[in-house]
Amino acid sequence: MSQKQSVRGPDARSAGSASGAASENPLIAARVNVASLVLRHAVGRAHDNALREYPSGRSRTFGELADRVIAFGAGLERAHGIRYRGSIAVLSRNRIEYMETYLACALRGIAVQALNWRLSVPELAEILRASPPEAILFDAEFAGEIASLQGEVDCDAWIGWDAEGGASPFEELVTAGSDGGDGSFGHAGGSDPFIVVYTGGSSGISKGAVHTHATAIGAMANNTVGEGVTADDKFMLMGQMFHSPVVLAINYLTHGCPVVIVNFKADLVLHAIEDEGVTASMGIPTMFQNMLAAMGAGSPRMDTLRHVQYGGSPTAESVTRELIEALGCDLLQCYGRTEELAITFLSPRDHLDAINGINPHRLQSCGRPAWLSRVELLDADDNVIRRGSDEAGEVIAKSPATMIGYLGRPDLTEEATYGDGWLRTGDVGRFDDDGYLYIVGRAKDMIISGGENIYAAQVELAIQRHPAVLESAVVGVPDELWGESVKAYVALKPGATADAAEIAAAVAEHLGSYQKPKSVEFLDELPKTSAGKIAKPELKRHAVEG
Repeated sequence: MSQKQSVRGPDARSAGSASGAASENPLIAARVNVASLVLRHAVGRAHDNALREYPSGRSRTFGELADRVIAFGAGLERAHGIRYRGSIAVLSRNRIEYMETYLACALRGIAVQALNWRLSVPELAEILRASPPEAILFDAEFAGEIASLQGEVDCDAWIGWDAEGGASPFEELVTAGSDGGDGSFGHAGGSDPFIVVYTGGSSGISKGAVHTHATAIGAMANNTVGEGVTADDKFMLMGQMFHSPVVLAINYLTHGCPVVIVNFKADLVLHAIEDEGVTASMGIPTMFQNMLAAMGAGSPRMDTLRHVQYGGSPTAESVTRELIEALGCDLLQCYGRTEELAITFLSPRDHLDAINGINPHRLQSCGRPAWLSRVELLDADDNVIRRGSDEAGEVIAKSPATMIGYLGRPDLTEEATYGDGWLRTGDVGRFDDDGYLYIVGRAKDMIISGGENIYAAQVELAIQRHPAVLESAVVGVPDELWGESVKAYVALKPGATADAAEIAAAVAEHLGSYQKPKSVEFLDELPKTSAGKIAKPELKRHAVEG
């Protein structure tokens, strides 16, 4: 296996192919292009707002956005020779120029490697050396990291943008290509790579999931149906642009809806909702828990919110109920992965019914398969589990939104796939008789205590029912008598109190006694991975060494 592979090349063949259904996808044959779906709104809606940063107030209309996207793409080619089937990388927090870069590269068939700015310089260098881009774009905030990377990574073009959007090498390229070039962008789209999204790397390997124009648009289609996007929506992007939330934001732009860009802080996003008239957003449970903790008397008004999507990790039923009451809008839960951007949805109707006492247990599920998604369960022998059997198994999924593979790692791509284009999620779940999926844990997180299988996610959700708990994590630790026992790590809400006995009692109230944590350790904050998820390997090491 080559140690130096690029995302460039027909259909990103270096990634391996996880999409056995690719030939069935009409988006590939039609060469549908993500950027073209956005820029078409420059005709007839040139003066309508497309992007707005909060709180800076910087903005772009659809007309300005189209002009700058076309100009920057032309500038990249003229100054650096980067064209169709080339690749660039980006290191930046959320900002307008980041979105312009995505769209400019998409228009010309240039793949974007979205770098996680939370990673260390050695981690970033390892990613970039494995798949060297032709240019690296970066925010001035990360000038120090870039200086270190320049001694580690072979890349000819290092293109910075100014912290306030002023004069910069980026703006020089926009100016250099201001006549738009010859206006010929080839036939970019369809199976051409669009974005490489890196997983959190909690296993020690940060894998780049390659999504094409077709797979990104497949995810957009699922979300359009799931969310019921309307022409009057205004979306707030508060998730990181180096991860899948950016696809959701671009989806709103394709519908002609403006997008408000923020860098998450609980107080900031609460004010942005009121000041900008936001109607829709998406976040992970930790974000919403922080927002709930920040809300109180005199909090900004949420009147404009129509719906909010949440996902990324299992969410306690108590948090869901609290969110509905606090935000006063529809909720949509999405279960997905970096490799498969929308697997199931728990609809707003399901949430409303559950709150009103109709099938309240469904708040513990992640819903039913998305519009274009197929979902099955596999037993330990890789046999498909009959629907309605209530037997748990590994969740596998297949849709037009499935990645085409991990960049430069056909070995890992093969491990992550099953049969004809199915993705192995590594999650363990069960279906009820009505086709609702319940995630009971990660296969790798299973704890075996006294011969009984205990799934960490179930215990964590039970712990989070305690009103004082902000977040929790459960790991297995060696036990001379039982083989393994359950240890819980808990962070409490600001000003709240609880003891270990209360936490154990909360679990026993909802699960079998054998699933209670034998020990509980309270932390001010649980450690996180570079993707913002709880770092269980770190907690496991802490528990074992302790």
